[in-house]
Amino acid sequence: MKETINIGLIGYKFMGKAYSSAYKNISLFFDLPIKVVMKVICGRTEKSVKRAKEKFGFLE
Repeated sequence: MKETINIGLIGYKFMGKAYSSAYKNISLFFDLPIKVVMKVICGRTEKSVKRAKEKFGFLE
């Protein structure tokens, strides 16, 4: 079983989308010795953060 690294992201607009996509698909491009877990996302408004969390696949 691979060791994991938890990712926390600040922001959910353009760059938040870009980074979320990169983290979600990193294993398609690189053979990493660790598993990337998209753990937490935060931003300015609770409603927008909740929507981004669900859309991008973050756990919390």
